[in-house]
Amino acid sequence: MDKVKRIFLSVFYFPITRIVLGTFAITLAMGVVTVLFDNLAEFQYFETVLSICQAIVATLAYSFFYKWYEKRKITELSSVGIVNYVVLGLAIGIILQSCVLWVVELFASYTVVRFNPPISLMPAIGMAISSGFIEEILIRGIMFRILEEWLGSWISLLISAFIFGFMHIGNEGASAFIAISIAVEAGILLGAAFMYSRNLWLPIAIHFSWNFVQGGIYGARVSGFKLPDSLVNAEIAGSELITGGAFGPEGSIQALTLCTIAGVTLLYFAYKKGNFIQPFWKKS
Repeated sequence: MDKVKRIFLSVFYFPITRIVLGTFAITLAMGVVTVLFDNLAEFQYFETVLSICQAIVATLAYSFFYKWYEKRKITELSSVGIVNYVVLGLAIGIILQSCVLWVVELFASYTVVRFNPPISLMPAIGMAISSGFIEEILIRGIMFRILEEWLGSWISLLISAFIFGFMHIGNEGASAFIAISIAVEAGILLGAAFMYSRNLWLPIAIHFSWNFVQGGIYGARVSGFKLPDSLVNAEIAGSELITGGAFGPEGSIQALTLCTIAGVTLLYFAYKKGNFIQPFWKKS
């Protein structure tokens, strides 16, 4: 019986098992929320309300599940330093996205057609919360964190970035080049943000502000999707190398360049803080 128990525990706590079970638990929790809110589908801002509730439930499900499963405090969602990390993350996303669109205006064409009332930001809020919280919990909180404990920082960063990039391959305007670009510019940046801060608030804030500013403020496409409403209605035209084409500005060469620089910078500071983890075969 002892041998059987040891085998069971080794499988139950194996990194891949922890990733699969955690992903299933969070997905199930969000599915329950979707079913419960189904009767509100006709509400004007249903998608935004649903996204907020899903984000809250996903965060709570992650905390409770891994606190039970891994028998530890969920330090990556600690409130310690949360304000500093959120402010830093919002600033990084806003500055990067503004620089990307500035290059579009300089070397292609960005024309403001009209300004809309602030209520037009509601779809962007829902979209940015959904991507910022849920994708970061699943990719950085579960996949990257657990792989990093097992395979070390470098390998885990490459795997999670590759998967994150190719999650976008089916979006409108996407291509293999754009998927690789997203893997490099966003996968590395967001993974590096987690490594630097050792919490999820920094990558969540970066991801949220990047998408919110891109789609909600500047009225551009976000990963191939055009929001039904935004603060600014704009027309973007010119070389796809600069505009990102149907995929949106994050598929542009300047987004790849600027976000990669930001990601490498965060990796440097993470290294200086001693936050790199060795793979299991190098650990004493």
